[in-house]
Amino acid sequence: MTRFRPTHVWILAGALLAAGGCSRQDRNNNLVRITVTNAPPTYLPLFVAGPAGCFSKEGIQVRLDETAGSTKSAEALLGGSADVAAIDYLVLLDLAGKGQPVREFVLMENVLGMVGVVSPKVSRPIRRIEDLKGRTVGVNAVGNAYHRVFNHILTLHGVKPDAVNVVGVGSGTSLAVALEHGVVDFGLAGPLGVSNLQPRHPSLTILFDTRTTESTKAILGIDEIANSILCARTSWLSTQPETARSVAAAMRCASTWVHGHSPQQIRDILPESKRSADLEADLDWIASSKNGVSIDGRMTSEAHAAAVRFVAGPDAANLKEQHPYTNEFLKP
Repeated sequence: MTRFRPTHVWILAGALLAAGGCSRQDRNNNLVRITVTNAPPTYLPLFVAGPAGCFSKEGIQVRLDETAGSTKSAEALLGGSADVAAIDYLVLLDLAGKGQPVREFVLMENVLGMVGVVSPKVSRPIRRIEDLKGRTVGVNAVGNAYHRVFNHILTLHGVKPDAVNVVGVGSGTSLAVALEHGVVDFGLAGPLGVSNLQPRHPSLTILFDTRTTESTKAILGIDEIANSILCARTSWLSTQPETARSVAAAMRCASTWVHGHSPQQIRDILPESKRSADLEADLDWIASSKNGVSIDGRMTSEAHAAAVRFVAGPDAANLKEQHPYTNEFLKP
């Protein structure tokens, strides 16, 4: 997996500059440290919130610290170097199942965005899920959310997960390259990877798609599933309730902004590091990602239950009695 050196993105809230000014210590009391993977399609509202003025509107400063993945972001949260973590909900469920004191308080995405793509250079045709037996399947990281849901899809089609060879090939771009060069026969791509591939391979074969509620139901039998979220330690939520409310309100503001603007307008305000040189590919993944952005940020029991079914082992049993999420910091 490609590792990103932590970067710091500062979003300064003009509302902090009250009459007579504020001391540096007072301003730092409003700083929220959020750790997040460099994955714009998955965390689109978070990367939009600063440039769209949503953090400033709520009077908070936010620093985004980038990590190499959801697990690393969760480690930063538990280690105390972050106040809030933007991670996959399945990662939070893993932590909750082990008794870690963390809780989701904003839902950013309620679809997975995973697309099952056949390599353009596959040696033998793959036309259905059953054809994946004995094939090499590329994922960003072995054991991640896409991999777990894929195992469920295989089972639904009578294929044992160990009948395929799953390998980790890194970021979405790396996965696209692996597919294009035939390094893997099949891949679990996100919106960005698909946007990179389709212009060069118009006849690209897609076996399943979870970028919309309709396509998700077609392959998984569910309308929604909790995917990308904001979470925090329960101690932080209990001692910083107003800050948590401000973060939640800012994220709702960002989600509303995303749904109310065109892909071009969204791309225009994204930080340069979140855009590529390929305008059309960017517009395509942004349009696709908009479909999965939660309108109000609220977790539903259905979205939670859909995610729980993909947690394996004894942790799954523990989670049936738990609700490691809350909507209390979101206004009705």
